[in-house]
Amino acid sequence: MKIELKSLKVHDDMSDETTCYSATVYVDGKRAFTASNNGRGAPDDYHPINHDDTLLNKAIEYAKSLPPVESEWGKYNMDLEYLVMGLIEKKQINAWLKRKCKTKIVLLDPSGEYSTINQKFHIGLIPALKRKYPADEIINLRFE
Repeated sequence: MKIELKSLKVHDDMSDETTCYSATVYVDGKRAFTASNNGRGAPDDYHPINHDDTLLNKAIEYAKSLPPVESEWGKYNMDLEYLVMGLIEKKQINAWLKRKCKTKIVLLDPSGEYSTINQKFHIGLIPALKRKYPADEIINLRFE
């Protein structure tokens, strides 16, 4: 099952205990439901499109079928809220990377850490970067 977020709006200035956001959720390419959170610690709200909760229920069951989430606070069973939050984080990281790649060289080392070089990327730098940082992924290539 493919679950995607579109029309995502994150309101960091309104986030208190949880992430304040709103988004439209697509399930297997179909507009399924809206998801939101007011940022004050309450659980996410889900509202099916056209009052048809079939795809929302499928998404809930799919999320429950995924492996548990491990965090610094322990192990938690996966649910739709964790799944949506992971998609939000992924979109935010990709947006940050895309902004950084416009003005810097961005590398990802094997341990998962990002680093930047204060130089605008161009294709001609690839051989030198591969020699100097052979184990790192050149993130700028994702956005070329």
